[in-house]
Amino acid sequence: MSKLIRRALIASGLFIGTAVAFSPTAFAGTTASATIGGNVTSTIAITASTGKANVDLAPDQNTVAVKVSDLAMGTNSVAGLTLTTSGTFNLDNQRTTIPFLVGVGVGATNAPVNYGASGNAASGIDTGAAAAPNTPYGLWIQYSTATGFQDPGAYGATINLSVADN
Repeated sequence: MSKLIRRALIASGLFIGTAVAFSPTAFAGTTASATIGGNVTSTIAITASTGKANVDLAPDQNTVAVKVSDLAMGTNSVAGLTLTTSGTFNLDNQRTTIPFLVGVGVGATNAPVNYGASGNAASGIDTGAAAAPNTPYGLWIQYSTATGFQDPGAYGATINLSVADN
């Protein structure tokens, strides 16, 4: 074999060896990744104490606000929760109704800032942040009996409450 062919074979061998040594496949198996994940379950909750059974319905009262139930609610959602109310929002004795608005006060004793009709009674009750499920609130109603005497009898109403994560 001639010296020139030998040199060409050696040079090409060096070139092929270098290409193999520095190719991406030469380093395969030196790095890896693992994808992981999990789920966190919402802890959203609401409880209400037994409602107030002795709401003062005496005649000729202008705009009365009274706390009717203790609430505890909260969520682990960093965006907080929203409270929604529903019901007829009328104290009723099967013959006469006394309409009322509903509000929720922040804390066990604070009166609400806003009162509203069914569905929006909790205007302003968007916690906006996570809170323990036993965070205290108060359920209040606002009504008036200024229109005169009320029909005798037992009056009652039900206020439904639901919470949802924001």
